[in-house]
Amino acid sequence: MITFISGWATTSKSCSSFLTELGAQSVEWYQLLDSDELLQETSICIGWSIGGIMALKAAQKYQFEKCVLISTTPRQLEDDNFSGVPLEIAQGLEQGIQHAREDTLKQFYTMNLHPSREQFKDLYKEALSIDQELLLKGLQFLQHTDLRKELSHITTPTLILHGTEDAITPLSSAQYLQSHLPNATLVPIEGAGHALPITNAKEVASHIRGFLDGTRS
Repeated sequence: MITFISGWATTSKSCSSFLTELGAQSVEWYQLLDSDELLQETSICIGWSIGGIMALKAAQKYQFEKCVLISTTPRQLEDDNFSGVPLEIAQGLEQGIQHAREDTLKQFYTMNLHPSREQFKDLYKEALSIDQELLLKGLQFLQHTDLRKELSHITTPTLILHGTEDAITPLSSAQYLQSHLPNATLVPIEGAGHALPITNAKEVASHIRGFLDGTRS
């Protein structure tokens, strides 16, 4: 079974063409905030952004055959040894969701889709349908999750796909994953941003099919 986990402030509805390309089922990121039991029957786990972090966490527990990480980082926040998001920016996003949700989501999707603007209105409308408390809980999950120490123990064959123009999670995060996961391959998507399952659905699905078929290891 191929399972796709959506990204923060989105649902799998926005990735329908991508899911069709792969014949995958989907689980929403907010369904996994408290438990990952929905993934226990999964053989191939594909995670986008926060969904990729959740896939990595689950890979420590379940015996996935393969894993695909899209626009993923092992840790959201920066520290002295990692180029992540400054704490004040992460907290600012949280405050924005609390006090100026619509404007904050517009800014987020401008960055999420960069350098594209396709599907902005549909994604923005979709984000507004997600309960505010779930959005905030997702941000707390991101701020408090750090998988760097666990990476060396995750031996699942893993494909990492990352846009070279990602304005939310820099390519260096994917390079970190590649260098610390024992069995990982990184494929940079030239000129693409963070929302790869939306803006580059066919190209990304093609890379994943090759990985699953064994033509890309």
